[in-house]
Amino acid sequence: FPSHDNSRAVEVLNAKRTEYPRETAFIFALMFTGARPLSLIKATRKQFNTYTHNGEVWGKIVFDGKSTAKTGEKERVDFPPYLVKMIEDLPISETLFGIKFPTKFWNDVREEAKLEGMWARDWRRTFASLGLSENVSIDSLAEVLNHQSTQTTKIYARLLSEKRTETVNTVS
Repeated sequence: FPSHDNSRAVEVLNAKRTEYPRETAFIFALMFTGARPLSLIKATRKQFNTYTHNGEVWGKIVFDGKSTAKTGEKERVDFPPYLVKMIEDLPISETLFGIKFPTKFWNDVREEAKLEGMWARDWRRTFASLGLSENVSIDSLAEVLNHQSTQTTKIYARLLSEKRTETVNTVS
């Protein structure tokens, strides 16, 4: 998948936050949780709970996900503190974000941030690749992405060129 400038996307989203709070919170959640878009669309406010980690308030949803029928295990998505604040500031609705996928909004953001070739699902891949580039283990990433096998995670989490170079340098 193409390389993307996350900072430009963050800039564009922050500029649109006041006018489009639900949409920006949704896209930020895609960027910074590794969640599947459909999981966030279906998430309900009742599934959202907070917990404290290292003195900060984090959020999570636990739900029947893509593989629950096969494994019997629920899936989980964790939300860092800044996303918890964004979600808590949204008007109350039955679903967590109160919207379906914001197609028009996302298309506008993509165009303005010069990410025309990027799809919403690419944030999941970007999350995984950035995790690997920061030395997060493939096992940890698989768990966060709710993958039953690290083989699945490896498909999404291709090593970045820089990381590959560092790896070759270390080994050689």
